[in-house]
Amino acid sequence: MRRNESMRGVLFVPMLIALVVVGCGDDGDDGKRTPYGSAEEVWDYRRQIDAIVDEVNAVQDEVERTAVGSAGRATGENLAAAYSRLKPRMLAVLEEVEEIEPPKALVDLHGDIRELILLRLGAYDQVIEGWRVEQENSFVEAEPLYDEAEDKLEEASLLAVAINGELEQVDVALAEVGGYGPVA
Repeated sequence: MRRNESMRGVLFVPMLIALVVVGCGDDGDDGKRTPYGSAEEVWDYRRQIDAIVDEVNAVQDEVERTAVGSAGRATGENLAAAYSRLKPRMLAVLEEVEEIEPPKALVDLHGDIRELILLRLGAYDQVIEGWRVEQENSFVEAEPLYDEAEDKLEEASLLAVAINGELEQVDVALAEVGGYGPVA
């Protein structure tokens, strides 16, 4: 009987050591943690999202560059043409966002980024439809569609400000753990 008890002790100690070693194992980020999760995971997410933000901004810049007519104002016709041409790019960005797995603490931020893209896409559709209605009927009938598009774009702009603030906080948290500078 004593021999079985001593054998249990011999097996128990190595198993306990193995559990401690596994529990303290290298998770790839040297134990650096942010309020949003492991620094490595957050840094990877932040880099992926930065590419998304860059593309959304590039699409918006392209709209602003190409939608202004000879009168110096964006018209339903010019905006509809720009949005029709750029909508596939924005849809591709939406697909990219949906493929990214955010850290748990950044799920809401990720949802806001997705919502911003959906708001812009919704505005694109409203303007495209507004231009169709204006062509077939009149500006007066298209105006509510343009107004809805403008509301969506304003909501997207406000959301962009909030997103930028949150991304700044993520950058600060990464900088505080060291070795991770700001992305943008």
